[in-house]
Amino acid sequence: MPIASRQNETLPLTWLSAQRHGYTAAKRLFGLQMFVAGPVALAGSVWLWLDPSPKPYLAIWGFAFAVLDLLLIAPALQKMREDSARIQEAFDAYVLGIEWNPVKIGRRPDPEAVVSLADAYAAVSPDVPGRTVWSVLGKPVSAAIRGASWVLARFGIAPSKQGLENWYSPAVDRIPERFGRIVCQRENCAYDMCIRRRYANTVLACTIILALAIVLIPVTKGFDAKTLILASLAPAAPLLLLGIRNFRENRAAGDRSQRIKDALERVWAEALAGLDEATLAARSRQIQDEIFEHRRSSPLVFDSVYNAMRNKLERRAAFSVEQMVAEAAKVVG
Repeated sequence: MPIASRQNETLPLTWLSAQRHGYTAAKRLFGLQMFVAGPVALAGSVWLWLDPSPKPYLAIWGFAFAVLDLLLIAPALQKMREDSARIQEAFDAYVLGIEWNPVKIGRRPDPEAVVSLADAYAAVSPDVPGRTVWSVLGKPVSAAIRGASWVLARFGIAPSKQGLENWYSPAVDRIPERFGRIVCQRENCAYDMCIRRRYANTVLACTIILALAIVLIPVTKGFDAKTLILASLAPAAPLLLLGIRNFRENRAAGDRSQRIKDALERVWAEALAGLDEATLAARSRQIQDEIFEHRRSSPLVFDSVYNAMRNKLERRAAFSVEQMVAEAAKVVG
């Protein structure tokens, strides 16, 4: 059965539904992280403007939130990304006909957990899957995420039912699978690379503007360094560090996508030159290992960012796929 037909079977669509909801859960937690850190950072500077008295409790809050992020929130996000990346790897391995690599990927996703996530996605429930969050953070934080979900949905962090069918272009069925597999892998990387780089630049700009606002508001009032640090910089530190970390991680993710894309183009040239199918399959598995590593380690990007760029990127991807299909068809004859 060709790639375009396999990807729309019930089992692959279940994997996609599960990974979509898993990533949505992670984005809610990430959104809550920003929602809690952001207002506190700005409130410190505004409050200092209105009331110049020292506010050491704001500094204590900033330190406490930084510790919470380091010990609980960041590990939780990492686990949720890994779980979702592993589910998407199951989809790719099945649809693209790539062998599972237990050394790199680990065990296959638990079927019951996959069905649980897929059912939650099908219902478009605002609840974050309890097993994923409770196992790391406990029920109180999970309840807080559910309670804030209506706010986070305004930022495009709500499950979307669009885009599951025909995950990869149906055009790949016009060429042999050894070529179609490479086309699909490249489609993944090119899409992600453009988003990461633009998002990283946006994050950097916002972080710089926020840092300037946090510093300049108190400075215009002539406050001393101690008051500036305790009441303004300390409570803002978690948000500023989050912005810097997101910028660096997204830039690194964009560079990683570029390297994978370059590797795929080299393999594509070899495929067109007549490299045998067994060697091509092995190369695709090696590249798939890098794609999995990229997915599990890349920072989250809100759905609203993807949606804003979707039409432009899909047109580019469609053109690229058609060009590669034409090249392969000419070789096959």
